[in-house]
Amino acid sequence: MFAGLMRRLRPVPVVDGGAFEAFLKANAAFVAQKSVSEYCRAKTSVFSNLMFREPAFLEAMSDSFRIGFAATLADLTLVAEGYLRPHAADGDALRSGLAAMYVRLLRSESPPRGRAVMWDEAEADFGPRIARAGMAPPRPARGIAEYAAARMFEALPLHPDIVRYDREVFSATVAFLTVSFRDTLEKRVDAPAVARAISGPPP
Repeated sequence: MFAGLMRRLRPVPVVDGGAFEAFLKANAAFVAQKSVSEYCRAKTSVFSNLMFREPAFLEAMSDSFRIGFAATLADLTLVAEGYLRPHAADGDALRSGLAAMYVRLLRSESPPRGRAVMWDEAEADFGPRIARAGMAPPRPARGIAEYAAARMFEALPLHPDIVRYDREVFSATVAFLTVSFRDTLEKRVDAPAVARAISGPPP
């Protein structure tokens, strides 16, 4: 019991590529699901218990989670690139490794219903994004989060009239969670070890 408590209080450090891949996927899923589910629960207010038992609504929310996962995974990978870049012997190799990781994690989940090509589109979109990232200093996590926030907001499982005035509020939530992920990187990820695992050792 106490060992489990200590693991929660002091999470295991992330020191290799496999652990980092699992860490990245878990955080992307967390940001997407927390952003969408908490907003929908707050917006439906007293009807939330009924809505969250309605099969059609739950299916629509599942699609929103999947769309959000793809977008959030892209953003968090870019945040991680900025954190790991100073510790990588070869920035291009780091970005290549992260891009491959993004594709593996994306393809590990099913796309939204009726949108089988969405993962192809997400993959095609991410390659140029991470390439452009390497041409400039790392962007702040808050700025990177605008991408996922916009895509998740458009995919919310609620009528547009209900959400029309809430874009800034929703975007602020996504930005907060993305910044929190950046803080978690510093606390848990051994940057030199993970950068070396993803991009390879110095020549």
